[in-house]
Amino acid sequence: MKIIILTLALLINCLGYGAVFAGTDTYQVTSKDIYEGTIVQKIWLTEYAVPEVLLSGIGYTSVPVLPKGAKLSDPEKFTVMIGMERKRPFAVIHIPAYRQGSEQGRVDQVSSYTLTINEKPTQTSTNPAARITDVTTSALASGTWFKIGVTKTGFYKIDLALLNSMGVTPANVNPANVRVFGNGGNILSENNAIARPTDLLENAVQVNDNGDNVFDNGESVIFYAVGPTGWVKDSINQRFTHTKNIYSDTAYYFVTFDKGPGMHIGGQAAVGTPNTTVSSFNYYDV
Repeated sequence: MKIIILTLALLINCLGYGAVFAGTDTYQVTSKDIYEGTIVQKIWLTEYAVPEVLLSGIGYTSVPVLPKGAKLSDPEKFTVMIGMERKRPFAVIHIPAYRQGSEQGRVDQVSSYTLTINEKPTQTSTNPAARITDVTTSALASGTWFKIGVTKTGFYKIDLALLNSMGVTPANVNPANVRVFGNGGNILSENNAIARPTDLLENAVQVNDNGDNVFDNGESVIFYAVGPTGWVKDSINQRFTHTKNIYSDTAYYFVTFDKGPGMHIGGQAAVGTPNTTVSSFNYYDV
C-alpha cells in the first residue's frame, strides 16, 4: 500500500499492516492491499478510546468481476476497532473495498481514499484492563445449578428423562420454578466498544404441566438456545452468511430449580383473520 503522508506520521510494519499515527493521510490502493474484500489500516493512538474517523476523497476503478470471497458493500460503512499492543493503544479500520458499479455487470473497486483521525480528549482511565460492570452479585452466586451444553441453535426440552439423567428427583421439582440462564454461543465481537452482557441473562421458558407443582411424566419445560454458529442477513447481496465461534463448539446454559418462578413465555392473543398465504421461506443449516 502506497501512503502519502500529509501530516507528521511514522510508518510501522506491524501484524502485516502499515501503521501510522492519528492525523490525515491519503492512501493509494491496489488489489494486493485487499484481503477478502476489505482494506485494513492500523493507526496508532495516544489514548485508549475510539477516535473520530472521517473517510473522504474515495476514488474508484472499475473491475469486471467481484473477487472470490468478497462481498459488495458501501465503503463509507467502515468499522473501527481499538486494541492494545505492548501497552500502546491503536485503532484498526476495516473499509469495504467493493461496491456495485455504475455500469451493468461491473464492480467498482476502491483505488484511493483519505482518512482523517481525530482523537477526543477523555477524562476516563486509559487502562483497557480496568474492570467495568454494573453487576454486584452474579446470577450463579446462590442456589443449585446444572450446566447444559448445546451445539446447535434450536428448541430444547427439559423432561423427566433429563432430570433423572442429572440425578435430580423429579418429585422435588416444581416445573414452574425451572429457570434457564445463558447468553448463547455466538462469538463475541472483536470491537470492545460494542455492548455485551456483564452477567448471565435469564431466558424465558414454556412450562407444560398440570399445575400440581410436581414434575410428572409427560410434563416438560422448553427453552430456545443459541448455538456457536451465528447467522447474519446480507441485504446487499441477498444472502445469509454464518460465523463460527472459533473458540468453542458448544454453548452452555445453566438451569436451576430452587430460586422460585422465573420468566415464562406468555400467551399470544389472536391477531384476526389471516390474509397472507406463505408458500416459501429461507432455510439454513450447517
